Amino acid sequence: MLYGHRYSQYCGSDIFRDIVSQRRYRMAFLGTNQATLDALREQLGRLNPDVGQMLFYELPFCAVDDFDYPAIARMLAADGADIVWVALGAPKQEIFMSKLKPHLEHGVMIAVGAAFKFFSGQGERRAPQWMLRHHLEFVYRIFSQPRKQLWRCTLIVATLPSLLFHEWCRKKVKQRGQ
Repeated sequence: MLYGHRYSQYCGSDIFRDIVSQRRYRMAFLGTNQATLDALREQLGRLNPDVGQMLFYELPFCAVDDFDYPAIARMLAADGADIVWVALGAPKQEIFMSKLKPHLEHGVMIAVGAAFKFFSGQGERRAPQWMLRHHLEFVYRIFSQPRKQLWRCTLIVATLPSLLFHEWCRKKVKQRGQ
């Protein structure tokens, strides 16, 4: 908006779907619960038949400091996963990944947010296509989970004006320097 460019939306769920569909990578799916993981394996198998032979591992319900990171890393190394999708909820999944990273020798980890729930058919659903086309998925999510989403939206609304103002100032300084 500030620079006069219009970009199409490419959200995390779409990235997840596209990478899984490519059939180029060995993947591991960690977190959530076994019922969701089983449903996810079945649903993703329609996008990529290779998924059936990939690792789906329910992480134990525990504090982020209580995971056995070396053992998890050994399991991932034995599996040979190129991409490790992690679904533990924010910020736990990000902390988990930062603690697991020093133990890994191969691959990339990606926090998936609600993608496991969307693609497993368990629980959460994506907004209708017309809302996605008009970039209104956040409205759908607010009405679906008001307690969770209103807090997140409040944080965005509180920080976005400042971010936009600082970027606008950077743009002005850059223009003066040219």
